[in-house]
Amino acid sequence: MKKNILYYGAFLFIIGFALFFTFKKNSLFHKKEIYNGIELVAKAAAIIKKNYVDEVSPEKIFNGALMNMGASLDYFSTFLTGKEAKKINNTKNLGWPGIKFIKKYGFPIVTLVYPRLMDKIKTGDIIKIINGKSTYGIPYLNVKYMLMGQTDKPINIVLLRGEDRKRVKIKLLPLKKGFESKDINDKWTIIKPYIIRDNNDYIGIEKIIKNSNKNIILDLRELYYINNSESFKLAKLFLKKDITIKFKLNNSDKEIKVTSVPNNNLNDKKIFVLTDYQTFEEAEIIAFVLKSDGAVIVGEKTLGLSGLLYPLKYKDGSEFLLLSGIIKELYKKGVTPDIKLTKNDFKKFEFNPEKYINGKKKL
Repeated sequence: MKKNILYYGAFLFIIGFALFFTFKKNSLFHKKEIYNGIELVAKAAAIIKKNYVDEVSPEKIFNGALMNMGASLDYFSTFLTGKEAKKINNTKNLGWPGIKFIKKYGFPIVTLVYPRLMDKIKTGDIIKIINGKSTYGIPYLNVKYMLMGQTDKPINIVLLRGEDRKRVKIKLLPLKKGFESKDINDKWTIIKPYIIRDNNDYIGIEKIIKNSNKNIILDLRELYYINNSESFKLAKLFLKKDITIKFKLNNSDKEIKVTSVPNNNLNDKKIFVLTDYQTFEEAEIIAFVLKSDGAVIVGEKTLGLSGLLYPLKYKDGSEFLLLSGIIKELYKKGVTPDIKLTKNDFKKFEFNPEKYINGKKKL
C-alpha cells in the first residue's frame, strides 16, 4: 500500500513538474481545473489499481490515459508507447492498406476503398479488430500504423458490415510502396506516389522530372504515407520557384520557405496535380504548396485535414505526437480544384489529359 502511495505521489509530482515548465507562460496553467484534472487522473488510477478484477500495471493505466488525451484533441494527435514508437521508427518500408477511414463512435469506419480491395472491403465497414487487437477507442494514427506495420505478413481484419453488423473476416497483403510513373503520350508523364519512406524514391522522381521533356501530372490520390516532416521534400521536386508558406506553428504565426530544386528542367513544363475528396494529410499539404507555385489542381476538393505533428519524446522511448502546426488557409478548408472532375472523369483525364483540359479550361 505504501509503495502504491509513493508511486502515485511521484506520478503527480512528475506531471505537475512537466506542466509547470510546459505551461509556465500560459495563464491556463494557473487555473484550478488544470490541478483538478491531474488529481482526477491520479485518483482514477489508484481506484483501478485497487478495485479492478484483474492485475493491472500502472504503466498500462497511464499509457491509456495519455492515448485518450491525444485522441480528445484532434484528428491526429496521439500517444505511442515505447514499443510502438520503436516499431514505427525502425520500419523503413511500411505497408499500404489501400483504404482510408475516419473515427466515429469509437471505431474506424471505412470511407474509401481502392480498386484492388473492393471485393473484400466496402465503404461503411467498421474495422473492429486488426491482428487480434480491438480498434475501439484507439486514436486514428495508431490504427493507421496498425494497418501499415506489416511489410511481409498478412493483416487479419474483422469487419462489421451493413445495418445488421454482419461479422466479416478478411486477410490483406501489403500493397504498393514507393511510386510509379508512365508516359501517357508524347506530351504527358504521370507520376503516382504511394508510400515515400526511402531516399531512393526522391532520387528516382527527381531523375524522371529532369530527364523528361514532357508535361507532368502528379497524382496524389493514393499517396497514403510520407514522413510528416518531409511533405515539403516531395513538393519541392515539382516547384518552379521558391515559395513561402504561412503557418500557425506552436500558437505563433510563422513563415516556412520551400526552395525549388536547382536545374530541375520545369520552367517550360505544365504541372497538374490530381486530387479527390479523400486527399488529406501530407498529400493535401503538397497540393497546397504546388498550387501556390501555379500548378493546376484537377479533380475534387481535398478533405481539409492536415498539419505538422511535433513529437514529444520520453526517456522510455514513448512519444506524444501533438498537432502543433497548420496552414490556416488549408486546415478545415481544403484545396479547391482549378478544374473539377466527376468520379467518372478521372480515367478519361488520365488517358487523354490535354484534350480533356482544353475542353474544360483554356490554358
